[in-house]
Amino acid sequence: MHSNRFKYRRSATGMATSPGSAAWSAGSFGAVQNNLAGTNMATVTYPQFFAAPDGTLQMAIRTGVSGNGDEVLYEYRSGTWGYVGEFIDGTSFDNNPYLFGIEYDREGLLHVTWTVRETSNGSSNHDLFYAYSRDKGRSWRNNAGTVIATAGSNPLDSNAAGLRVWPNSQNRGIMNQESQVVDAAGVVHVLSSHLPANTPSVTDF
Repeated sequence: MHSNRFKYRRSATGMATSPGSAAWSAGSFGAVQNNLAGTNMATVTYPQFFAAPDGTLQMAIRTGVSGNGDEVLYEYRSGTWGYVGEFIDGTSFDNNPYLFGIEYDREGLLHVTWTVRETSNGSSNHDLFYAYSRDKGRSWRNNAGTVIATAGSNPLDSNAAGLRVWPNSQNRGIMNQESQVVDAAGVVHVLSSHLPANTPSVTDF
């Protein structure tokens, strides 16, 4: 799914918990679905599944296209998907966020890091942004701990105060979607490749 229609299938009960005794065949999976929670999923990319400490399954996915997209959040409870809402707004600014990662720490905080792309050209990636949530992605705080966004009604805006935690301009070869991990102490680590500071910018990276 790269900027095209969402495709999702769910297995029969027990496939994940008892794989050795499961019948692994196409018939062990349900029909292909093209939406979750009744939302339009016509143009999506980069689904990421992750679990909260209480076992709640969530999925973040980009809607839209490279250079013009948003990040939205879904949640799976009691056998049903629900829509939490858009949590990073890119389309209002004609750009899109690319997540390095989104995951929980041991205390239940949900951490997300991303870079922003201004056009479809990867050379327009810039900066490292960070936010975290105490309530499974409903509200979001900046690095200072101030609530600055609410999923669905007032999503994160990369221009908001306190979200840019490491500046790096366009044409510096920043790669999107590399890696993030939160260690046992709750410290967030991000792997981000880019040009060394003492080298010229590259406009066609």
